Amino acid sequence: MGKGKKKQSDSQLKSDSLTMEEAKEVPGAQATNLEQNTSDNSTTETATLPSQSQQQVPQQQQQPQSYFVQMTNYQLQQYQYFLYYQQQMAQYQHQQQQLQRERLEQLSHHYASHSSDPYIGLTLKELLIWYTRFVILALIIIGSYQEVVSKGTIINRGIRHYFGLQHFVEYAKVESLPGGIAEMPHDDGEVAVCDYREMTPKRFVQEYVSQYRPCLFKEYARLWPAYGKWQNESYLKEMAGEEVIYAERQKDNRFAYFTEGARRVYMTYGEFLDKFKEENRTVHYYYSFEDPPGPLKNDIVNPPIMDSVFALKKVTYWHGYGTLTKPHTDSMENMMCVLEGYKNFTIVPPYDRDYVYAGHGGLPDNYSPIEFVNPDYTKYPEFQRARVRTVHIAPGDCLYMPAYWWHQVASSPGVSIGVATWYGTSHIAMDVIQYAMQKHFA
Repeated sequence: MGKGKKKQSDSQLKSDSLTMEEAKEVPGAQATNLEQNTSDNSTTETATLPSQSQQQVPQQQQQPQSYFVQMTNYQLQQYQYFLYYQQQMAQYQHQQQQLQRERLEQLSHHYASHSSDPYIGLTLKELLIWYTRFVILALIIIGSYQEVVSKGTIINRGIRHYFGLQHFVEYAKVESLPGGIAEMPHDDGEVAVCDYREMTPKRFVQEYVSQYRPCLFKEYARLWPAYGKWQNESYLKEMAGEEVIYAERQKDNRFAYFTEGARRVYMTYGEFLDKFKEENRTVHYYYSFEDPPGPLKNDIVNPPIMDSVFALKKVTYWHGYGTLTKPHTDSMENMMCVLEGYKNFTIVPPYDRDYVYAGHGGLPDNYSPIEFVNPDYTKYPEFQRARVRTVHIAPGDCLYMPAYWWHQVASSPGVSIGVATWYGTSHIAMDVIQYAMQKHFA
């Protein structure tokens, strides 16, 4: 009896196994690269997109009983897209590494010429004050509030004696606001509207970057080749319709990386665009990724005012349909430019952190459970003390958003496309202080 079972098991195992000849007959088997598993010396094959003929398995054709045959057409397509997407990602990472090497070479010669340096003309004291404000704000944000306001600490003595920031420390020392400060310098409760034609790097640093103030640049992105072109769907499909992307799919339009029930699906960018045409949709799709897909990345530029002050870290592409993000903060400086539709930013300064109930309800520390656009003051009464501002970003506008500002973004009911450029905060401050020291002691 045992021998019979063993014989049957061996037969079943053999029928479930694929020979190399059988594997080649399975649609898309080349993309699975099965031959690579049989020999260490075999050559890796290039993953290819599934054609229409590959996506459909003839019902009458007899196929080997294997995992790949048992997969549905949709599962097979997703698997092939995944392999192709991995290949794209490998190429993208290689390009980013090359760009990073080039950027490091540029930084090594950064101080060779200072003819256009935005920090020329600032005194050593002004440079140190700017850097110290970053440190103070960081300490307040991470909870070292007492180190700033308590007399006798090294930080407090240094601030008062060396930088003459008694007034700034007094802003932080407010008994009625145990976790925050009353008013930051130049905090008038409004978001400034800036003219990019008149803005200089030095003024941008002095009035906005060093003061942690957002700034709306009207019509700044109209200088990009993308402006006008990206409003034409046929252009998007022609340039990047065959590029494989992954999109977030969920039942509502509230997108965040930890959303329960959200699912990542692979598709071409052209298929993603077609999803917006479906009537009576029961699911929502949202696409965000570093760099626009395919050649579309050539249609955008690093905003010159940001490029003159910061080192670019990454670019993200946002494409959605009536989406609403969850309130959160980001740890990098960024500039959001809208190319299609519009976006409404509801923002709260970082020093009002205690009023947004950060991390409550099991959320990550940089997320808030409050609907900034329609707050429930009964449930979250402290939010009434937060200084809330709303910024409307029309097509062609760009919003400079300092790091750690809380924000919730509502996109237009129709299609909206935005590009965000991201910049580090710590390295630029260190560059400034290093340059100041070199200049002072040279």
